[in-house]
Amino acid sequence: MPSRIFCVAIVLFWLVGVGLLVVHEVLPRVTFEEAPPFVIELTDEFDSAKINWTVYHTKDADTEIFGRVQSQVRRVRDGSREGEFLLVNDWRTPFRAGKLEINDLHIGYRVTKKGDLLGFFIRGTTDKFSLKLAGDFEDGQLKLLFNEQPLNLPTNELPAQPNVLNSMLLLHKLPPIREGQTWSIQHFDPLSLMPGMKTASLPQLTARVGTESLIWHQDEVPAFKIDYRDFRGELHAGTWVRKKDFVVLKQWFTYQGQQLTSIRDPK
Repeated sequence: MPSRIFCVAIVLFWLVGVGLLVVHEVLPRVTFEEAPPFVIELTDEFDSAKINWTVYHTKDADTEIFGRVQSQVRRVRDGSREGEFLLVNDWRTPFRAGKLEINDLHIGYRVTKKGDLLGFFIRGTTDKFSLKLAGDFEDGQLKLLFNEQPLNLPTNELPAQPNVLNSMLLLHKLPPIREGQTWSIQHFDPLSLMPGMKTASLPQLTARVGTESLIWHQDEVPAFKIDYRDFRGELHAGTWVRKKDFVVLKQWFTYQGQQLTSIRDPK
């Protein structure tokens, strides 16, 4: 019969093994963590390189080019906002939102060096008017200006937290993530706040990180895939992140009933 010490050692070894299994496999699947912050990688003197994206529109089995976008991280030069950065998407082609066609569309997020969201802006023109929408998070509240005038909306139409997902915003990179990681985040579409646009609901989504080989410009790339689903399990957006350096290569999302896929151009 094994000695008592040997039996205790076996039990301890089993407990350690089960504990590691729970920490690494079970807890990430049943608990929510904080959403990853935005990643700011700049030198003190220069803005980041400009990244080009091609956006594709899919309807039924047909896929066509929807537009071209250039993204960049820029340092805010205003002395009163030192330490702030802009995540900017500049559309090089017209953006079609329903019956509305927006030219010279610029979407930007103001963030801190740590990646906390401070506010956003949208600028563009149509054949009838110019538009400028700006939002600032102050004391947990979103304050809006449309063409420099206050825009008041019911509180249930505004995001309740500054940590939100805008699947239209193309990101350069994510902080380190791992398979099985999950977090809860609110889906936010700033364009829906424009007067005359139908204000979309703001579903709370669950993000879950998996792994998937991505064919990116004819190369197979090991990648993480983040799925964003609502409480019914319906998929709203997806992000593919290269494993070796956490660079974002592809984003997929639905917008105003359209399926749009953004693919990062190779350098």
